[in-house]
Amino acid sequence: MRTKEFDRAKPYVYLIKNKTTGLKYFGVRWVNTHKNRSPINDLGKEYFSSNPKLKKAFKKNPKNFEFKPIYTFDTKEEAIEYEIKFNKKIIKDKNWLNTSAFPQIIHTEQTKKKISKTKKGTPAWNKGIPTSMKVRKKLIDRHKGFTGRKHSKKNRKKMSEFHKGKIVSKEPKKKLSESHKGQIAWNKGKTGIYSKATLKKISKASKGREPWHKGKTGVYGKEQLKKLAEKMKGNTYRRGSTHTKEARRKISLAHMGRIPWNKGKKKPK
Repeated sequence: MRTKEFDRAKPYVYLIKNKTTGLKYFGVRWVNTHKNRSPINDLGKEYFSSNPKLKKAFKKNPKNFEFKPIYTFDTKEEAIEYEIKFNKKIIKDKNWLNTSAFPQIIHTEQTKKKISKTKKGTPAWNKGIPTSMKVRKKLIDRHKGFTGRKHSKKNRKKMSEFHKGKIVSKEPKKKLSESHKGQIAWNKGKTGIYSKATLKKISKASKGREPWHKGKTGVYGKEQLKKLAEKMKGNTYRRGSTHTKEARRKISLAHMGRIPWNKGKKKPK
């Protein structure tokens, strides 16, 4: 439904006009709804169009531009449909900066499935093509300044909420496992990778966390246990060594009040 509720967080179509040249641009916007922003609090304040030429010109002379929301809609599909209809009328007009009658293409779930099906088994266009040093340098330069950055508590909470309840099916897990077969772990045979300060931080962060397998039985299958046993054969690490009195005292204190994992369980015959 087409309305003019510019004070509500709804998808909308808008007009941007360059007061000096008289050139205009017609666009659609719905991302404001994800941020709970109304068109009057979004257009010209947080959002300045997706057109690169407009953005560049706006940065040079912001006072030359006029931002005006035209209509609001209940859904983004309605807003996109209206934009397409309007763009068809103005596409050949030199007074408008719009270059395409179909700027936004939204695929239905059925279409997405069909596209996915047709692409299955097709290797990526760049598979086997090494990245040139020039491109690598550009990528490194682009990501400079991001190293060491930390997400804010607000962002971490958002990410946590987004991933809650997500279950990875067996198929992706299998694919991931197969893709890593034969790969040597990056830290294999390496010692002293983490500094004492880092190890202290890891230890602190892990305190109070429950083990992922707590309360679970039969986590490892017979085949897995067999593989683990084979791997441990000939492993003489710490064999014959004993803990110091101080170490034994610390272990004893750490286990106080804990219920043994095998309490009440019968020994296998």
